[in-house]
Amino acid sequence: MVTLTIDGKAVAVPKGTTVYHAARQGGIEIPIFCYHDRMPPLGACRMCLVKVDKMAKLQTSCTLEAAEGMVVSTTTPDVRAGQEAILEFLLINHPLDCPICDKGGECPLQDQAYAYGPGRSRFIEAKRDFAKPVSLGRVLVLDRERCILCWRCVRFGELVAGDDALKGFERGFHTEINAPFTLPVESKFIGNTIAICPVGALTAKTYRFAARPWDNQAVPSVCTLCGVGCAVEFDVRGGVITRTRAREQPAINDIWLCDLGFFGHTYVHHSERLRTPLIRRDGVLKETTWDEALDVVSRRLRAASPSRVAMLGGARLTNEDAYVAGRFFRSVVGTNHLDHRTDATPGGASLQAPWGMASSIAEVGDADTIILAGCDITEEYPIIWLRMKRAVDRGAAIIAIAPKALEIGRFIAHHLVHRYGSGAQVVSVLMEAASGASPGAAETGGIPREAISAAGARLAHAARPQILIGRGALDAPDGAKMYAALRDLAALLHAPVNVMRGKGNAFGADLAGLLPHAGPGGRPLAEVRRDLESLWGATVADGAGLNAPEIIDAAGQGRLDVLYVAAADPATDAPDRAWWNEARARLPFLVVQDAFLTQTAQVA
Repeated sequence: MVTLTIDGKAVAVPKGTTVYHAARQGGIEIPIFCYHDRMPPLGACRMCLVKVDKMAKLQTSCTLEAAEGMVVSTTTPDVRAGQEAILEFLLINHPLDCPICDKGGECPLQDQAYAYGPGRSRFIEAKRDFAKPVSLGRVLVLDRERCILCWRCVRFGELVAGDDALKGFERGFHTEINAPFTLPVESKFIGNTIAICPVGALTAKTYRFAARPWDNQAVPSVCTLCGVGCAVEFDVRGGVITRTRAREQPAINDIWLCDLGFFGHTYVHHSERLRTPLIRRDGVLKETTWDEALDVVSRRLRAASPSRVAMLGGARLTNEDAYVAGRFFRSVVGTNHLDHRTDATPGGASLQAPWGMASSIAEVGDADTIILAGCDITEEYPIIWLRMKRAVDRGAAIIAIAPKALEIGRFIAHHLVHRYGSGAQVVSVLMEAASGASPGAAETGGIPREAISAAGARLAHAARPQILIGRGALDAPDGAKMYAALRDLAALLHAPVNVMRGKGNAFGADLAGLLPHAGPGGRPLAEVRRDLESLWGATVADGAGLNAPEIIDAAGQGRLDVLYVAAADPATDAPDRAWWNEARARLPFLVVQDAFLTQTAQVA
């Protein structure tokens, strides 16, 4: 620990702490623009100037390490003059857009201009003039006149996301932020640059001119658009979601979101949402009343034999909905033919592997070696990639085993791209190499043995390994063998195996018991059946039911009379569209419960 004095107040902080953080710990405010807690200090904006005894010039507190006995002043006349001068420079070219700027009311530049600024401008020359606004893709809008060149957005792409989505161009007075080379901006995390921009230079098309911050009511929630479950906050005005913001949750998403989390919730107010039930008459879906729709469905369910009724759920169901669906079909309809894994391959390992992460997301970020097996991490679990990127920056190695090159290829230490269906062979040879044995003559999926040996040598010295296996491996032709081989490799390395298989709330549907062989809590149906009968006060169907691929097979073979689909779309989710179409053609009665007229709903 070191002790320093800031504005006459003694503050003790760990060695290595910056003066800025020491002041904040002591409850002393120092204005900043360029600095951000999740990125290394830069000292670009010069707004955090402080005076340090025995130093001739003012210092940037965000880059200055606190030292024992240091005496710091943050409010002396020369500090105030320096901060005022910096603000005057920043405001020279900044337009007076506050009345129409989306950042108005939550703008650090606005706040600090009031608190530390000169009050009036001496600048009478013409300001910089740029064409505005500039569209940089589907959601991002750039206003270069407002930019104060804090470099937060550029550094986020370089240091946090690793996608270099925005860059600085030109020099001096002509410097500007823009997209490099091509449009639109290619990034899955561009919404974060809008969130951390200290002015209104970067704004979202979905939020432009939609609301003022003080008009919004913040509603905490959880994003369900992928399997991570990021903490979010919906800003709501008049019952309408105006925007989504990240809610800090260190164990999951920290302070970041992917673009699906930022902008994917506009579906809530989409004009194509279904508002009334539809029933097919003369080959056409027509609006009807709830009473008629429920009457038709209930009559068909009562008329059908329970063994000829099945239900397919989806990862968009809440825990409560999944639980109620399981209860209804087991105890009222009398069938265990229910499943939420509508995209599973027949016989695939994803039907046997226990879904869910054995490690926390933070533990994945602390790993020194990460095996990605059939897992396109930036596409399926983008926020977890940000943790992995931090691990790579600290020296961790990623070993990717997949039948295709991944988007994050430049960050992968060992990229083992194999022939489709040969992943299990690659893992077996990799395990030999990791155990110190020379790789034998076994097939290596088209990968040079030297590459596998190098990856194995890295694994042999791994202290904190993590294995992430995704649907690309589990649903491959050799998925069961690959899963078994990865379990053996995990035992050798003493590494956890994280099954990265589910979408949205798939894990919740698992726990709620929307499975043919298990009840709530994942307990085997034979074990929990009597408890459920006692709890529900009704008879529960005996024996395991059909899983999702078997349900589709049964429909295609004419063994089902009724299929109830809730928050799922097998027409697009099923691994073989023709397989589903054949099943639908032989299915007498299809019920779809969904918010939109999905491709499955269109043929109900």
